[in-house]
Amino acid sequence: MWPTIEMRDRLSDLQNTATELRALKPGSGLIELCVARYLIIRSAGYLETIRDDSAEYFVQATSHPFAVNKINLHLRRGLSAAPNDLIDFTKSFSPTWSADLKAKMAKDEQRLSQAIGSLVKTRKLIAHGQSDSVNRGQALEWAKAAEELGAWFIDTFDTTTLTAVTRLG
Repeated sequence: MWPTIEMRDRLSDLQNTATELRALKPGSGLIELCVARYLIIRSAGYLETIRDDSAEYFVQATSHPFAVNKINLHLRRGLSAAPNDLIDFTKSFSPTWSADLKAKMAKDEQRLSQAIGSLVKTRKLIAHGQSDSVNRGQALEWAKAAEELGAWFIDTFDTTTLTAVTRLG
């Protein structure tokens, strides 16, 4: 079943975390800051995992076992979810997919590209103890962008409809 139960569970966890942040009273201080930071970390991790899971399942469904082993060896190795890294990753599967993703990122004055870029940058700062300037609105906006882009990966790499295979270009 596509998307997998694991993918659906990850999305549910991300959405539940966003709901918890929204439910906090404004000005909740340290609690709000900590939940916003956690949501940022979860959002970036969600996007990275969905990218890799989608690619892994696509490769398993469409490739020879030798190729599957080779490709899977390079997944989950810390590749960033920065916009250009996502576009390059997608290009390794299909120039058409890469062009589609690049166009999606460019829509609405680069809204998605800017949100994902800020998410990845802020996650790195949080991980290294360098960012206290995060707020509820940013965390929720970036989580929504990660969810939107995760859906794009799930739809694009979907082999159950054969759309992905016929669109390789």
